Amino acid sequence: MTRISDRAKAINPSGIRKVFDMGRTRTDLIDLSIGQPDFDVPDLIKDAVIKAVRDGCGGYSVTQGYPELVEKTRSWIGKKYPTIPAEDQLMLTSGTAGALTLAIFTLSDVGDEILLPDPYFIVYETLIKLSNAKPVFYSLYPDFHVTREEIESKITDKTRAIIINSPANPTGVCFTEDDYRIVADVARKHDVFVVSDEIYETFSYDSQHLCIKDFLPENSLIVGGFTKTFGMPGWRLGYAVGAPDVVDRMRTLQQFTFVCPPTLVQKGAMVAFDVDMSDYVSGYSKKRDIIYNGLLRAGYEVEKPGGAIFAYPKAPFGTSQEFCRAALERGLLLVPGTAMSNRDTHFRLSFATSDENLERAVKIFAELRSSNK
Repeated sequence: MTRISDRAKAINPSGIRKVFDMGRTRTDLIDLSIGQPDFDVPDLIKDAVIKAVRDGCGGYSVTQGYPELVEKTRSWIGKKYPTIPAEDQLMLTSGTAGALTLAIFTLSDVGDEILLPDPYFIVYETLIKLSNAKPVFYSLYPDFHVTREEIESKITDKTRAIIINSPANPTGVCFTEDDYRIVADVARKHDVFVVSDEIYETFSYDSQHLCIKDFLPENSLIVGGFTKTFGMPGWRLGYAVGAPDVVDRMRTLQQFTFVCPPTLVQKGAMVAFDVDMSDYVSGYSKKRDIIYNGLLRAGYEVEKPGGAIFAYPKAPFGTSQEFCRAALERGLLLVPGTAMSNRDTHFRLSFATSDENLERAVKIFAELRSSNK
């Protein structure tokens, strides 16, 4: 029998993917499980990719991406975040997950510690383990904002980085100025690097998106991407911008792993900055309101998502797994909190679906709540 490495055996299949596979086997479900936009790639981007195929685009780009797209992306980000230091570098990556992979492998050695939030995007813990570092959780419960006492209590002499995420997956909560200031102050005090996952920054509904660079220009890295913003999560194109010594090492690692970002997608992204996404954002703000207000009317405990495409309510009865099984029996597919938290108390839903589906889901949530009072 083939010997499987301990590293591979230590990684369990994603709990979210298990739910996703379940959803594919049943056509009668309202699927609120997977976090991907329900709109298609804008035609302008599609046309650019099709033209690239016809013109011939089968070769590699340079490791960090086509220089003209790197420059366009840097200019686009710089207009939104003028606090980014002029010396910071930008590189394109194979999705945001690719950027996170390169950053974590660049920043940690065997036995080092990286702080990550609880609840969290599931990739964080797995990538830290694959790098042979140790994941250390700082709790965001109950309101999904940071506290100085909690995050500082997790710092040791082995801490190399803090991961933050805003707008957040799975909660949809956006960091406030106080959140960012706490993280920046702790990072400076203990000389710890900060990796800020901002993949959902376009989907900020109630206020302008804040950025880690506004509070910690130095010793920090922004990770983001095109794929959620422009409805192309399967196309895999992200970016990282930050401290030049870190990005330079990430670029070298990419050369020997991902090689370069997908070239066809880079060609499409050349025109992405010309697409007006405001109607899409407004539409998702409406979807957020449908599900959030519906949950409140039904008596659920839930923090209002300020961004992203998720809500993270508390299960009104039982554990998150028990509640999600009860929801499944009524035709509603959700993700139990155990897939992304050390607590079994909440569940994640994605409101990236039709308004009709959301209205139907609200009725089921009310029925579930009423049946267990």
